Amino acid sequence: MRIIHTSDLHLGTTTYGIEDPSTGVNRRVHDFFQAFDQVVGYAIEKKADALILCGDTFKDISPSSTLLKMFANRLHKLSSVEIRVVMLLGNHDSPKTVGRAAPPEVFDELKLKGIHVFSKPDFIDIKSKDGVKARIFALPYRHPIHIAAKVEKATAAKVELDRNALLAAFQAEIKRNFEIFTKVGRKGAKVGILAAHLFVEGARRGAERIYIVGEEFAVPPSMLQSDVFDYIALGHVHSHQVVPGKVPTIYAGSLEKIDFSEADEQKVFIDITYQDGQLAWKPIRVDTRPMVKLDVECTQAKDATKLVAEKIEKAEVKDAIVRLVLKVKPETHVDLDGIHNKLSSAFWHQIIFDKITEEQPIPTTVTWESLNPHEALARYLKTVKLSDEDRELVGKLGDEIVDEALSEAEKA
Repeated sequence: MRIIHTSDLHLGTTTYGIEDPSTGVNRRVHDFFQAFDQVVGYAIEKKADALILCGDTFKDISPSSTLLKMFANRLHKLSSVEIRVVMLLGNHDSPKTVGRAAPPEVFDELKLKGIHVFSKPDFIDIKSKDGVKARIFALPYRHPIHIAAKVEKATAAKVELDRNALLAAFQAEIKRNFEIFTKVGRKGAKVGILAAHLFVEGARRGAERIYIVGEEFAVPPSMLQSDVFDYIALGHVHSHQVVPGKVPTIYAGSLEKIDFSEADEQKVFIDITYQDGQLAWKPIRVDTRPMVKLDVECTQAKDATKLVAEKIEKAEVKDAIVRLVLKVKPETHVDLDGIHNKLSSAFWHQIIFDKITEEQPIPTTVTWESLNPHEALARYLKTVKLSDEDRELVGKLGDEIVDEALSEAEKA
């Protein structure tokens, strides 16, 4: 038996890309599909029995018809060679509004052969080509809003849950699902797999933490451990890693790099095999778009343009996503046209000026009009009720957006 485990495809992501005029589709969208194509190709080549997608298949709950068609094409390739596909809803493709349909549920509604979408906890039995039975227990993302709605329904009254009460209700819900799975058991299946989209305490966070505002609820690793499971397939955290535990507990990680916080990560998917009573797993490398960040100190350079050009020539920028940060003084001259030309072979590039100035006395009266965008954002965040960690994350994401906007304005 062979089962492939992956997650967090985030199909539809357009960051660091521009529209391809020949297709009308953002070029970064193709990057994410090309990463998924490596999984599909491997599954077909190795004659896999099933593919588990552990949530966040799409980047949001409103994928375009083009994205749905492109994804459907891959599902057809898999189902046509009798590879079962098990999909869970993640936090990105799971609507917060109770009762609203999620994009992957379209494929479940069509009753496509071998395609199974889980919006609620449940399980499914599959049989391998060599006759081995496996039971996959699916635990899609459980949004705290849905948990609160469930509490209100149970009490038949409007309730206001504080953070601790909501965390307790969340963990009680997850624990109850695991207890049900344990009670149901394998029923003769040789292999038991838990597929879940959640955050386990102690896991190393990836780029996903930047896009989540507010404290996220987690479950302790011990809650997942059960004799019913031989392997725990996880989604949600973008960095591939093994969570401590008696049962192999694996975050496959995202398939393509989302932002520069993942620039140095090797992306993978997981190949799970069961043979002669033994379960084994191994990560399979995925080729992704390279990301290159260049920091160039120009404040002491006699010829800053020449220095920057030499740094670019030494770096591998061809077909890469490049972020060039130049530390300069107000009087430093850099030939931007020449630098843009040096970066012309890159897939996408951005030039950011980190200007070093002597400290000036802080004026007694500051108007919003006198602040640059970064200063305005920093001052605004000080007025918002956020934890220090969340303020730092939102500030980082906001600064990236500001830098991209300023970079595009420079090119215009």
